[in-house]
This record gives sequence, structure tokens and C-alpha cells, in this order.
Amino acid sequence: MFNLIISHDPETWDLTPYQCDRSRAIVEYTANEISERYKFFDQNAIEELKSFPTLFVTENESVETRIG
Repeated sequence: MFNLIISHDPETWDLTPYQCDRSRAIVEYTANEISERYKFFDQNAIEELKSFPTLFVTENESVETRIG
């Protein structure tokens, strides 16, 4: 499994830390079984999600994709 985080703003990945509205995390374009597994988005879920590789993508690839 991996995380895919997409932003419309090409400067998003220059911010430290990046913040995402909790209401958008793990819900949009996510398989139901994954949404159910992480729906409470508690500290345990966050730690597990942080253990997966992550692709940081900008819409329309206006800047290079980053891997973290």
C-alpha cells in the first residue's frame, strides 16, 4: 500500500509541515475498505499511514512528483 497526496498548488510541497483538512483525508477516491479501516483517523491510524511510502503529486504535474 502507499499514500497518494495530490495538491492543486505547485508550492504546496515546499511548506513544512504540509497540512490537509481532516475531512478530506482518507475519503476522496479511496476504496471503501480502506476508508473504513482508517475512518476514525486516530493516532494509531496516523502512525500506520505514516509507515507507508507516499507520492506527493501536483495536479497536471506542474512540478515534479516527490516520493517520501
